[in-house]
Amino acid sequence: MPREINATVPFSMLGYIHTATRGRPNAILSEVAARLTAQGVRVTGLVQFRAPQTGAHPCDMELMCLPGGQVFSIAQDLGRGASGCRMDIGSLETAVAQVEREIAQGAEVLIVNKFGAQESKGHGFSAAIAQALDRGVPVITVVNPLNIEAFLRFADGMATELTPEADAIMAWVAQKPAATPT
Repeated sequence: MPREINATVPFSMLGYIHTATRGRPNAILSEVAARLTAQGVRVTGLVQFRAPQTGAHPCDMELMCLPGGQVFSIAQDLGRGASGCRMDIGSLETAVAQVEREIAQGAEVLIVNKFGAQESKGHGFSAAIAQALDRGVPVITVVNPLNIEAFLRFADGMATELTPEADAIMAWVAQKPAATPT
């Protein structure tokens, strides 16, 4: 079971974009990661690297781990007509472990491309998010309508909905105190 979020973390350390729109939030998070990195901020987490191709299942995407650039495909090819969950749990857990190592090495901002079904069940990146918050690292994620209730329970009143614009998110990050040294 993932650790609980430390109740001493400031209310606004967990920022999220709430949207049903596919694609645009991923571009925003990638832009924010690039801009923060250019400013010398150590950004950790995952952004969408390659969107699903035309005609592909919407889950067929690749994620890039920050800052190193390792790419993870987190969907399995179940073949035509398959309707089950396409999530490759092994690949997801490998990505989670990599992100947790990056957080431990001194992240200043954590970006998680999506608080999704796995996180809603207390798996996926939920422990990494808690780890970052425990260290005073601001976290940015995207939450779709299917997972918003679980996310708000997870956040326990400590999340701030962010305007889905790179400039607004950059301004939010600029308000954050420095991460606690480890």
